[in-house]
Amino acid sequence: MGPFKIQVIDQALVITDIGTGATVIDIPKSRCYYDKGLLEAEQIIRIFAVDSGIAILDQIRTQPKIHITNSLDSSGLVAYTVETFKTFARINLGFSAASGGSGAPTQVALNYSALVAGTTVGELAYAQASQGTQWLPAGLGGTYYPAGWYVWNGSDWISDRNAIANQLYLNELALNNKADNIDLTNEINARIAADEGTVTVHSDIVDAGSGYIITDTERNLLYTGVRETFETLSKNLQSEPYALVYTGATLTTIVYTVLAGTIVKTLNYTGDKLTSIVFSGDTPAGIQLTKTLNYTGDNLTSITYS
Repeated sequence: MGPFKIQVIDQALVITDIGTGATVIDIPKSRCYYDKGLLEAEQIIRIFAVDSGIAILDQIRTQPKIHITNSLDSSGLVAYTVETFKTFARINLGFSAASGGSGAPTQVALNYSALVAGTTVGELAYAQASQGTQWLPAGLGGTYYPAGWYVWNGSDWISDRNAIANQLYLNELALNNKADNIDLTNEINARIAADEGTVTVHSDIVDAGSGYIITDTERNLLYTGVRETFETLSKNLQSEPYALVYTGATLTTIVYTVLAGTIVKTLNYTGDKLTSIVFSGDTPAGIQLTKTLNYTGDNLTSITYS
């Protein structure tokens, strides 16, 4: 017998024998659950009734013995594991969905790509596995879709964690901009301190970054030779022609064409985490070329340059 496709259709748990086409269980999903002990001890899926009812009990008593390796999810293509079946059961079985916008998902899929388009804004779906490179947001060319809940916005399935990842990237850019401003202010202060005996003061021109009053000629002098950094190079390259290079589905290299020649940005990973970004090729002299991203668990905790 089998394999057996186990899925939720509307408000029912439906188990179908793919081999024969027979429906072996079709009962309200709110009135059944799975035998946790049997699943963990023998990897056997067995459904039991959480309340009575002749039609339900008849189906429960005659259900086949389904080993986890002989089970399939709603796609009919992917076998459940013990953990993915537990997730399926916890999300779908043993409770009644409230009418008019419940907390129950309208679909459970293997990953983001397996989700089908929603029909109602606000409906929920659940992806069992992550897809793409973790913590590589769209701003860095990433397409990471985490496991977990998604909400339909009328045109796309949206994950809160994707929004968080992209916001982390924007926050990093904002911090780097502040760091660049601090570097520039320190450079201006140092130059003024060195030349303060010859600086001509004018009342109508004020440098907003440092608070010092300087002439246009002196301003040009102060800005000349302010050092480029890893982040200023990274931002400047965004306006240059580039080519993306992938290893499988993972973005690993970006090749920029610049006036001086070619600059290569290499993205390095440990598992699915982006752990460093390295510039090579015709880079400006004297800048740090490696940006290292440090994690505690799955959380990005610090960034260092070398």
